[in-house]
Amino acid sequence: METKIEEKKEQKPLEKIELLKEDGSFDLIIPIEVEKKIRWMCQQISTTEWSGTLFYKPEGKYEDDTLVIRCVDFFPMDIGSQSYTEFDMSPDVIGYMAENPELLDCQMGLIHSHNTMATFFSGTDTSTLLEEGKDRNHFVSLIVNNAGTYTAGITRLDHTIAKVTEECSFHTFQDEVVNFEDNSYTKEITQVIWRNLKIIKEGEEESRFLTLENRLKEIREVKAAKVKTVLASTVYAPSKTTPDYEGWRNSANYDEDDAYGYEGYGGYGGYYGKSTPKQLELPFESEKDDKLDMNIIMRTVKQLLTGSIILPNDSKININEWVKTMVPLFDRRFKSMKDFETWSDNYIDFLVWDLDDPNLFKTCDTASIGATQIIKVLKKLPGNKYIDSFIDSLNSYTFQGD
Repeated sequence: METKIEEKKEQKPLEKIELLKEDGSFDLIIPIEVEKKIRWMCQQISTTEWSGTLFYKPEGKYEDDTLVIRCVDFFPMDIGSQSYTEFDMSPDVIGYMAENPELLDCQMGLIHSHNTMATFFSGTDTSTLLEEGKDRNHFVSLIVNNAGTYTAGITRLDHTIAKVTEECSFHTFQDEVVNFEDNSYTKEITQVIWRNLKIIKEGEEESRFLTLENRLKEIREVKAAKVKTVLASTVYAPSKTTPDYEGWRNSANYDEDDAYGYEGYGGYGGYYGKSTPKQLELPFESEKDDKLDMNIIMRTVKQLLTGSIILPNDSKININEWVKTMVPLFDRRFKSMKDFETWSDNYIDFLVWDLDDPNLFKTCDTASIGATQIIKVLKKLPGNKYIDSFIDSLNSYTFQGD
């Protein structure tokens, strides 16, 4: 009886596809009607994130830098939380396209809102670029917010076949050179490449919004300059019906630029007599602290620097000593800074949005406030390349993004 032994073929490991950003940008045009719909959606859903399918048409070519993306419409799919939204494709989208035949020849991407936050590609957003970009030739993601400032990006699936020729040689004990046979093979690399898209809001509507924005800025500046005077005249100054009003205004005790109260003033249009001025505490000068408790911030800093999400509140770790050993430990764990940044972006995204102080009402600004406090702590520590990378990533969560 003959026994046949089959040779087991070695399984080829799955190729790891990376997301890489390249320089340059293309234009993304938002027509007036689409912009109006976006603004309406942001007004209706202003405190949570929302997302949907973006319909767009490409014009020109990616390869010769003539590409232009023109938004055509979008279809809402999900109302999420303050910091997260997701959806699965459903027959609703096909139904909407059937009702609007002009969308049948459009490409489909993603639109989602950051509500009151700045628009940027967070760790979650770049993960979406990678996941969606692996499955299609191009993927467009548009991020909007209540303030009307948008950010967008586009991917392309890049497949490279490299022909590699290896030459190997070594020296013998007699210092003779021995050459091995050349080894030639091909290496296939697949990557998702992405670029920023420059937002262009089309038509007169943009200039009208700009005019309104400039006008609101003027009004705020004027009111900020006059607020102390307004408070002084409405709260503490005598009524203009009072006979000695002008005399009081011209006295040495009245200062138009400061809001002073007088203990003898009764508040009913009469001035009962001079006394020591008392400085008025303005509402926006209150000592109320809306920052997160430092124990919460320090716990998060320790979790960030150690990479341990389960580090308890009462951990006694000395972060100043820890950062001295941080570089060699992280160098052994991560193959490259890009590998580290891929991990840290997602890790920071979780830590920042998880921030919560039971003594403060949590809002969509909590992440920005907490990120700013964490940055201040990190900047006081001995610097290294990993801390610098943490700070760069955290900056995208702050109000100013710097």
